[in-house]
Amino acid sequence: MLEIRHLHFKHPGAAPEILRGVSFGVKTGQMTALLGPNGSGKTTLFKCVAGLWLHQAGDISFDGQDISSLSPEKRAWVLAVVPQEHEPPFPYSVFDAVLMGRASHVPLFNSPGRRDREVVQQALEAVGIGHLHQRPYTKISGGERQLVLVARALAQEAPLLLLDEPTSHLDFRNQIVILRKVRDTMRKQGLTVLMTLHDPNLAMQFADEVVMLHEGREIAAGAPAEVLTAENLRRMYGIDVNLINYNGYKVIYPRVEHD
Repeated sequence: MLEIRHLHFKHPGAAPEILRGVSFGVKTGQMTALLGPNGSGKTTLFKCVAGLWLHQAGDISFDGQDISSLSPEKRAWVLAVVPQEHEPPFPYSVFDAVLMGRASHVPLFNSPGRRDREVVQQALEAVGIGHLHQRPYTKISGGERQLVLVARALAQEAPLLLLDEPTSHLDFRNQIVILRKVRDTMRKQGLTVLMTLHDPNLAMQFADEVVMLHEGREIAAGAPAEVLTAENLRRMYGIDVNLINYNGYKVIYPRVEHD
């Protein structure tokens, strides 16, 4: 289980705090979505958990271990990160791009072995892009490229998966494809997933739990159907919304006045 307790963060200098005592947990084998408007602290919190930024107060632990104090090499055994997008400097093949996820498993001055290549092939098959293994990473679609990043994270074989807005820049179909693949793989492998999202409807459909952030604080956390209410969404985004029930899910849409 990932536990975040009383997390505070601010940039050096006189800048105000961005995170103001955020606390929540992500259960093992479940997917939790971070929701919030721009400037709410989602990206900051994500970078603190990933170890890219160092928080000033609070604790981040996974299965009882403080991960914020780990070296980058040891952290790579605990968590894998899927960024929003990635532009490689060279036209690596899809297979080689995913093979980079094995870096923490290959000793210094050694080359990837048979086991590493088997894990890469399994990761490619898990997300449904095994047929692309010889294609240049720079010559595939945006949705396929995002699946490569997910496969690279799976090849790392870390129990905690962090996804930073995995559906950004993707079309309507590929948003569903990506989140379905992540959810299915999470369930098969028992992973713990924390992801940031912009669309509350995607969180409603795919997340086991949702954490709503506003001005550096969590304002609600729990099952999507319980916390994604009109009142909470109005407080978080500053707009009025309607919610309708459809096939067991709530569908959220903004109230728009028409002339």
